[in-house]
Amino acid sequence: MNFFYALRMECYKAIHCKTSKLFLLFIALPLFYGIAYNSGSQAATLEGEISAMGYASSCWALLGFTGFAGILFVILAVFFFGKEKDDGQIKFIILRNCNRSQIFFAKYLSVVFLIVLSYMTMYVTAVGVYYIWIARSMRNTFFCSGLQELIWNITSDVLIVIQVIMVVNIVIALCMYRKSFFCTLAGIVISLLAFVVIQSVPILEYCDSTNILDLYNDNQISTGFAWIYSIIYLTISLIPLWIGLKKFQKLDIK
Repeated sequence: MNFFYALRMECYKAIHCKTSKLFLLFIALPLFYGIAYNSGSQAATLEGEISAMGYASSCWALLGFTGFAGILFVILAVFFFGKEKDDGQIKFIILRNCNRSQIFFAKYLSVVFLIVLSYMTMYVTAVGVYYIWIARSMRNTFFCSGLQELIWNITSDVLIVIQVIMVVNIVIALCMYRKSFFCTLAGIVISLLAFVVIQSVPILEYCDSTNILDLYNDNQISTGFAWIYSIIYLTISLIPLWIGLKKFQKLDIK
């Protein structure tokens, strides 16, 4: 069984497993907000003009700031790495393919695939909600106001994505050492509290990509600096993934 076959099998599993259905919750935020806005609820207000892309990006940022996105992907990562290891399902895959590195990266890329798929689904839903319910109350409606907003939104979305990837990589490494239940709890704590604690420490606050996003939104850092930070942050996130891979290669799976 080669790598691409393993990857295709894991992606198929990612789409059809019951756990992945949780990611339909990503469309709930833009959908419910749009319905509430259309009904005139005071809980859903927008100041000034906003583009469809700006609305979608705002929804994605909210999912990241609240830790909701991180928690859902923690559950998926634990299912693919922790639960399958605890239940012995990985053993049968290894018997078909003795190359553990291929299995590990096939599973990891399937998680990344679902992250991208969830993001795209949320984005398409948010754009649809914008034109169905939000745009009708605005004088000017547009998908994107220009190149500057396009770059701004893409940069903001990337800063949220890399934080989710960092949390997922840490949880995957933990799954190689601990049971799935512990890893789930640890992942939830990291998603909700760890980065809040980090922000309270002057030097460590830059380890939180959402803090960089705040600085970026306040025009305190440039787009170039935000992208340089994203590349460095993404590179550092590979460290726990590498630790997890090394442990997986030597793991005694029963």
